[in-house]
Formats: sequence, C-alpha cells, structure tokens
Amino acid sequence: MPDIMNSLPQGTILQGPKNRYQIQKALGQGTFGITYLASTEMQVVGQMGSFSTKVQVAVKEFFMRDFSGREGTEVTSSSQGSYFTDYKKKFLREAENLAKLQHPHIVKVLEYFEANGTAYYAMEYVEGGSLEIYLEKKGTLKESEALLIARQIGDALEAMHAHQMLHLDLKPANVMLRSTGEAVLIDFGLSKQFDKQGAPESSTSIGGGTPGYAPIEQANYQRGDGLPVTMDVYAFGATIYKMLTGERPPEASEVLNDGFPAFVLEKHGVSTSTIAVIEKAMTPMRKKRFQSVREVLEALTLYEKQAVRNETEQDAPIANSESASIAVTDAASEETTYTPRQTSPSRTRQQSSQPFWKPIASFVSKNTRWLLGFLLLTAIAAVAVMVINLSMHSCSSSTKSDAVFADSIAVADSLSTIAAEMQKPYTEDSLGNRTFQVNGVSFKMIRVEAGTFDMGEKVYDIDAKPVHKVTLTDDFYIGETEVTQALWQAVMGSNPSHFKGEDLPVETISWDDCQDFIQKLNDLTGSSFILPSEAQWEFAARGGNKSKGYQYCGSNKHTEVGWTQSTGSTKTHPVGTKIPNELGLYDMGGNVYELCLDWYAHYPSGTQTNPTGPVQGESHVARGGSYLELGFLTMPSCRYTHAKYRDQGLRLALPAND
Repeated sequence: MPDIMNSLPQGTILQGPKNRYQIQKALGQGTFGITYLASTEMQVVGQMGSFSTKVQVAVKEFFMRDFSGREGTEVTSSSQGSYFTDYKKKFLREAENLAKLQHPHIVKVLEYFEANGTAYYAMEYVEGGSLEIYLEKKGTLKESEALLIARQIGDALEAMHAHQMLHLDLKPANVMLRSTGEAVLIDFGLSKQFDKQGAPESSTSIGGGTPGYAPIEQANYQRGDGLPVTMDVYAFGATIYKMLTGERPPEASEVLNDGFPAFVLEKHGVSTSTIAVIEKAMTPMRKKRFQSVREVLEALTLYEKQAVRNETEQDAPIANSESASIAVTDAASEETTYTPRQTSPSRTRQQSSQPFWKPIASFVSKNTRWLLGFLLLTAIAAVAVMVINLSMHSCSSSTKSDAVFADSIAVADSLSTIAAEMQKPYTEDSLGNRTFQVNGVSFKMIRVEAGTFDMGEKVYDIDAKPVHKVTLTDDFYIGETEVTQALWQAVMGSNPSHFKGEDLPVETISWDDCQDFIQKLNDLTGSSFILPSEAQWEFAARGGNKSKGYQYCGSNKHTEVGWTQSTGSTKTHPVGTKIPNELGLYDMGGNVYELCLDWYAHYPSGTQTNPTGPVQGESHVARGGSYLELGFLTMPSCRYTHAKYRDQGLRLALPAND
C-alpha cells in the first residue's frame, strides 16, 4: 500500500445512495483527495435475468492534505472559516458535473455522496497503469502510437469543453491506459465548471496546475475571462511532447524566455508537422495558440497522413553548382547545407550572351559615372566627323556613302545605349535581377515573374482564410534581403534599431518611417521603390512560379530558413545567413516582421487580380514573423498587424517597368 497518511483503514464500509462500498486499499493521494480501490455489489441485467456480482471500483474522498485530519473514520479540518466547506461543495459540484459526462475516454462516475464529515464519489476502476508509468517503461512512444493516444485524450477534452468544463491538470499521470490500450482521462481535482456565459460557477481559484503542463495564465486566471479552453490546449500539447520525448516539458516561463525547444523533438525523429502542432499548442501567448482542442486534432489528423519526416526529407533546394556549399549548425543544432548569399554582384561567365556594351556600362556605372559627359561629347563629335567626311567626299559612290553613314549611325546608337545604361541607377545580371548602390551600400532586387497562386491558409486559424485564387499580371522586383541598417543609415543618416549592426535588418520602425525612407531612396536613385503588396509578398515567399510547395519559405523545416524563437533566438541576426527560398530570397520567415502596402482586413472570398487590400483601415499588414515568434508562425500564409517594435522591419519592392 502506498505511504499515505490518514487514509481509511482496509475494510471500511461507505454507504452511498445506491451502492455499498468496502475499502480495499489506498491508491494515491493528491492535494484535495485520497483515491481508494473498493469493491461493491452491482446488479447486472442480461438475457437470463438479473443477478448480483462483485466489481471493483475507485472511490475518491475529499481530503485536504494540508488542512485535514482524521478521528476514526471522521474527517476533521484545521482550516479557519468556510475554507474546507467551500472546497467540499466544489468537490461535490464537480462530481455532479462529471457524472453527466458519458464518454468512452472519460472515467465514468457512478454516484456521489457525503459521509464521515466529508464527500465521496465512486467511479469505474480502470485496470492497467497510468500513461506516466507506461512512459517510464518505454521511454518514448512511436509517433503513430502517441498520436493515437492523443486523439483519444483530445476527444475526451472536447466532451468536457462541450459541457463547459475544464480539466486544468492534464498530464500523463492523469491518463490511464486500459488493458486494451485505450486512454481514459481521470483525476478532475482541479477541474472547473463554467456557466453559459463563461464564468466559473464556484468562487474558488483555478489552481496553478502542474509545472511543465500549465500555461502561465493559469495561475493568474481572472473571473470573467470566459471559458479559457486554451489552458487545456497548452497541457494537451505538453502531454504529446512528453509522449514523444520521454522528457518533462519545459515550464511555460522557460518557453517564454528561452523559446520552444523544437530541437528536442527533432532529436527524437518527430515529423516537422507534428512539431509545429505541439509548438503552437504550447505557445506562451494564449491568443496565438490553437483556440480549441478540435483545431489541434484536425491539424494532427491532416499531418499524420502527409507529414514529411525529418529523417527521410529529400526535397531540400539544390545549391547552385557555381557556388560553394557550406555546412553550418544553427541554434537548433541542425546541420544544413546552403548556398551563402553573395554580398556583392558577381560577374556573369556567359559574357557572349550579353550585348557588347553591358560589361562596359557595368564598369563605368560602378566606378566612373563622371565620364558620362565626356562620352556623350565624344559620341556627338564622332557623328559630326562622319557627316563632314561624307560631305567632303560627295563624289564617292552613293553605295559607299550609304554604308559609311549606316556605320556612323550604328556607332552613335551604341554610344547612346552605353550612355543610357550608365544613367540607370543599377546593374542587371543575366537573370534580370538588379543591384543598386546608394552612398556606397549595395542591395539586390530579385525579379519575380507574374503568376497565379492559392493565397491563404487551409488548416490553421491564423486569420488567413478563406484560401482564394490570386493572379498577379505584372512582373515585379522584391528585395533579396530585408533592408539592412547599413542601407537605412546610408539613406536616412540615422539608425533607429535596438540591435546594432550593419548587416542586421533595420527594426523599431513604423509604417510611416518606411514611407519616409522609401521617398528619400527614390529621390537618390530616381526609382519608384514601394512596399510590396500582401499578395506580392506571399507569392514571392512561396517561391513564385518556381515554388516547390514547401510548408515554410524555402523548406519544410522552419529552422533552415528563419531565425525564430524556436531556434533559440533572442535578437535579430545578419541577413542572408539561412538558406534562401526558390527565388533566392532570404529571411522571408523570421528575423523581423516585414511591413506591406495593404491595410489589414479579412480576406474576401473569390478570385482576385492584383489585390492591394482595402482603401483604408486601422493598421497595416506585417508578414513573415520574427525572432520573437514561434517557428510555426512563419509560414508564408501567416499575417499580423503592425506595431512599432524591435522586431519590425521592411523589404523593398519595385515595379518591373520602372
């Protein structure tokens, strides 16, 4: 028998309204009660009539470990006032509510009653051990087995929530496994009933729950916050984490301060999709969690069928054969092969495919634009000499003079083309990408061809529904990286960023700050830079017409493509140090939020062409997530409203006809 103080002695008889129970032994003790194994006679009705049989049941006794005592079988209390009485009423009320729940994965309450100065309820006895004991024996569960148990637990939680009840202490120790392997939810000592308006029916506190399984807000829950099912959602995610790792889940404060330890799950071979579900369920900010257990179950069901497991993932982007592949280890301890971003424009090897004047223009534009006037004068002089020469040799044959004249025009056209090319504020590579230079700082714009794509999110509730078809009819350019502090400084003469570094993205800026920056940049370059529309941003983030259908912006692993809370990030990182997406764009997920042109609003339904959002609103859209965001929330579809903070920056766009 467990070492339990003040438990009822073996053989004690308890009389309920329907049945008589004989105590066999104590099974366990918690803060508010002692659970016993007991036997009772029950009437069984079958085809051959009615007969009596002895069955084993569990009986829970209300007994406050820190305040209760016992004289014989009577329970006494050392608490002052109505403390003991209030909690006993709560115990009975919850027993009454549990008795209403008839669900295959919730322990069945037979009856409840008062006796011996306290309260009891009898329930079915689940033979077999707890999930906690099962995990101690096996260490970890296969993903398929863990998700099967998770669905059963989730179904039970859903049934509770449908009856306005919360469990508030979900953990493997409070899940029993029948001999058939089915999961049964038990121990509702902290559970709470809410009325139809979402207010708790008793005035007693919710209780802090179990460290590792309770979210931060559980200890500070305030009456009137509605039915906070997200507290059970957090514990649900933590329970799945435990099943898949065999390790105690991090406490909510650790997740908040240090980030979600996705690498622990990755180490155990858990699929990226399941990791994403757990990560969102355990998000410290309750509004960013799944808002119901049903959402968790739907996500798990979907990804159980189509999840790409880490150890078999073969469809990572292939590095350019002309670039060196470098192996790096990120904060999540994953080895990744990627093509490093070129910090300066590279020379194209296939010079023969370019017009002869392009290399000349490139050299001149980068180094000696002051030669422009001289070259123009030279061109004019050359044409003048040609004309004079023709007039002086008018006696020559007309065929010869026509050829000379044509040659002179060709030379003039070439010189004119060189002059026009030098007047451009950029150089252009063989792919049509443009590199600009402002006050000694270079930045690259990637050309994105027009196309059609499905915009929005099908599964997760991230205000990105409905999925709708969007067509962009015009090519455009978008920044290879987020705007750096070096470029902002070169244009504005100041740096508002909290984290300082030339290669770091600029942050702590507002939408209006971005407009001032873009206006000055356009004045310096003679161009027409803008912020991308939300549709342009998402199309580019998904890889444009080169998209391979990755879950994140260039990979099925968010740790490969973005700096987030999930990679242990607590600050911004130099741009271009993760792998790019299919278009060669870096950091489309994570590092800093990126402001868009559109006002924030719910998506309309139906097909759209070149959408730019509503004509007015309260705040603008930000995309991509940040170093403070969970990796799961850096999918191309994720949307946010902007606020001037140290994780908000921008990425430039440019019309292709500029």
